[in-house]
Amino acid sequence: MAKEKQKRSWAFWTAIGLTSFLAIVIASVWYYGSVILPGERASNLDQKNIEACELFRQGLDDASKLTDIDDAKQAVMVKVDDAITLYDPTFTNQDPDFGAVYESMLRVSDAGFNTTGNSVLDYGNFNHEVELATTLCQPILQAAIDTGVMPSPK
Repeated sequence: MAKEKQKRSWAFWTAIGLTSFLAIVIASVWYYGSVILPGERASNLDQKNIEACELFRQGLDDASKLTDIDDAKQAVMVKVDDAITLYDPTFTNQDPDFGAVYESMLRVSDAGFNTTGNSVLDYGNFNHEVELATTLCQPILQAAIDTGVMPSPK
C-alpha cells in the first residue's frame, strides 16, 4: 500500500511566502545599490563638475577685470569655495567619489590659503594650481557646450 501524501500546513506556506518575499527584497536592494545608484551618482557628479568648472571660469573672469593681485586671488577663491560647496555642502569630505574636479578645486583653495612667507612662491603655487584646474575644466566645459547641456559663455 502506498502512503498517502501529507498536505502541507499553513505554516509551511507562510514560511515559503516570507522567505520568497525576503529574497526579493534583498535582491532589489542589491540591484539598486550596485546598478542604479552608481549610475545616478555618476550623472550627478557630471553635472556638479560642469557647474564647478563654470564657477571657476567665472572666478577667473572676475579676477581678470581686477588690477590688484590680492583682490584677483580673492575673486578666484570665492568661486572655488562655491564650487567645493556644490560637492560637499557640509564640508565633511565623506565621499571618496567626488572626483578630479573636486580635488582640483581643493588644491586651488589650499594653495590660496597656505602661505610660506615668500609671496613669490605663494603666488607661484596658486597660479600652478589654477593652471591645472583650468586644464582640467576646459574639456569639461567644451563638452557641455557641444552637447547643449550648457550655453556658450558670452
